[in-house]
Amino acid sequence: PFDVPAFQPGGPPVPDLNYVLDRRGELLALLAAVPDPRKRRGIRHRQANILLVAICATLAGMRNFVAVGQWATLFAPRGAGAAGLSAP
Repeated sequence: PFDVPAFQPGGPPVPDLNYVLDRRGELLALLAAVPDPRKRRGIRHRQANILLVAICATLAGMRNFVAVGQWATLFAPRGAGAAGLSAP
């Protein structure tokens, strides 16, 4: 069974992801201000983009790194442009 916490009786309310996408520029700007601890060598994606995808995956019910990665793989072809994400 698909047991995402938001869909369980008495579970938390589901956020309106359309609102999140409408405000994506503001959120990306805030996430861009988070210090990036990675070394420049080998960076393939902007940290703000990674954080935004992780936030959206968490809002969609993903609860671990593997699930977030799987969700991101499915999200990328359809949602990257809509979310305002681009390559470095």
